[in-house]
Amino acid sequence: MTAVRRIAFPLRLAWVRLARRGERVLLVAFGIGAGAALLAAVLAGSLVAQDRSVERATTRVPAEDRTVRLTWGGIASGPGTDVAELDRTSRGALAPLVRSPTRAMLFRTSESNGHLFDLGAIDGLARYVHVRTGRLPRPCHADHCEVLQLGGAGPIPPIPGLRLVRVGLATLDSPVPFGNLITRETYASVLSSALLYHTAATPPLLLANGVDGLARIAVFVPTYRSYTWAAPLRPEAVHPWTIEPFARRVTEIRSWLQSRS
Repeated sequence: MTAVRRIAFPLRLAWVRLARRGERVLLVAFGIGAGAALLAAVLAGSLVAQDRSVERATTRVPAEDRTVRLTWGGIASGPGTDVAELDRTSRGALAPLVRSPTRAMLFRTSESNGHLFDLGAIDGLARYVHVRTGRLPRPCHADHCEVLQLGGAGPIPPIPGLRLVRVGLATLDSPVPFGNLITRETYASVLSSALLYHTAATPPLLLANGVDGLARIAVFVPTYRSYTWAAPLRPEAVHPWTIEPFARRVTEIRSWLQSRS
């Protein structure tokens, strides 16, 4: 394997899909983006110079293109589907790779009273949104859930057994929490850095503050959802001599997750 490939390898999309009862686990090491070209430029010079160049080059790679991500998808019923258990397992799996991943969730596009809507949540929501009007929502309870609306159009439909209350309008400051769980078209309307015109109409995207409260609302138990844990790799954590061990560790973690399915 050439030096260029050794450096580029962690920026390839590393993924595994594990199927059991419709569940899905997806471990993403990095998106290739422009990262491979940036990191290939560090091959010349001494090891110290390479190390500094790797850190600088990694800093220039957008956070979403150097994000380590683990995603689970399924219905919240049956053994191994409790959100707290999934959280412990996922954080344990990611601990050798990144620090303090952010947890988020997103339900499959839902319909109520003839209207479509997307509903999700992020832990520490304030870090990832820019509130344009209104205020941040409080955490959800069993029969009451406050949300921000991020783009999309259409009414917030009534949901049997749940009072869903919009308390503000906001934009998403970063694609890191959700990654590819949200479509490119939706990102075009909800990201604060995006142009908000010439985009296709999408259902309203509603975000709650905190995964635990939303995940346990009874009316959504039979609804397919995805949980994701994500954190950008810190530039100072990348060194020329740790790239191959990092890639091996990703492979080991993928195998470990597969053995648990």
